[in-house]
Amino acid sequence: MKKFMLQIETFFGQAYDWLSVAFSYELFSIVDKTPITLGRVIISLTAFFIGYRLIRALSNQVDRRILTHFDVEPAFRHSAKTYAFYIMMIFLILFVLKLLNIPLTAFTIVGGAFAVGLGLGAQNIIYDFLSGLVIMLEHPIRTGDVVELLDQKDVVRGHVEYIGARATRIYTVDNKHIIIPNNYFLSKSVLNWTLSDEVIRSDVQVGVIYGSPIEKVKELLAQAAGENEKVKKDPKPVILISDFGDNSIVFDLYFWAKIATVMDMKKIQSEIRFKINELFRQNNIVIAFPQRDLHLKSSTAPLQVEITKN
Repeated sequence: MKKFMLQIETFFGQAYDWLSVAFSYELFSIVDKTPITLGRVIISLTAFFIGYRLIRALSNQVDRRILTHFDVEPAFRHSAKTYAFYIMMIFLILFVLKLLNIPLTAFTIVGGAFAVGLGLGAQNIIYDFLSGLVIMLEHPIRTGDVVELLDQKDVVRGHVEYIGARATRIYTVDNKHIIIPNNYFLSKSVLNWTLSDEVIRSDVQVGVIYGSPIEKVKELLAQAAGENEKVKKDPKPVILISDFGDNSIVFDLYFWAKIATVMDMKKIQSEIRFKINELFRQNNIVIAFPQRDLHLKSSTAPLQVEITKN
């Protein structure tokens, strides 16, 4: 038994000596001949990993336990959480550099080469990162806003789901997630439907046949909008005759509603159309459909028309 314990003690002693030598192994040295050992690198990486997880958890707690108790907009909460995360990350990086025994003056020498590298390979990334900071500071768009990208070949419309350091994620009505670089929102045209508030104006168009009682049509359109709980009472809906078309008298029903997503507005428009169809049917108002008058002309003899039975 004593021999076995001696073997264990010898083993751990050798392991300790080996680890001491390994941790003291100099990987490289910086400008002022400060040695960077393997042990410092391992400790610094471990501290960075643990610190990153703690900072991520702490920033989430700031959002959940502190900012939620104040009457602030979700966009401001997101910005405050992001800025808190970045500030704590800066202090963590400085702490890790201190553990590595790397003075900040060392970066002044390599700064020129590093700047050239950024200019050549990471210019867009830095541009997107700075744009993200501007977006979170000025709030041209916020999380939850309904936006439309005007400079795209295909119409992109949806609500802002997340604003990150490099890109913004938009969730469309088609259940798609579109990743847009942050610099796009500062350099391109973007329609923000809910920038000042969530109340937007929309419209529903309908055509009735000529000869319809237009005052009654106007009354029914106002009723269809007024009975919808999601339509704002102030300002009141507006009904206009927009055109005397080829086949119909065209009415435009304008209304205001509070929405959170693009689908919300589509649902409201659909509900109003269902109600218009129901009210028109009850009051014998006919929704127009395309029709043409056909004139047949013969220069020689009258046309003969025969009706036959099969």
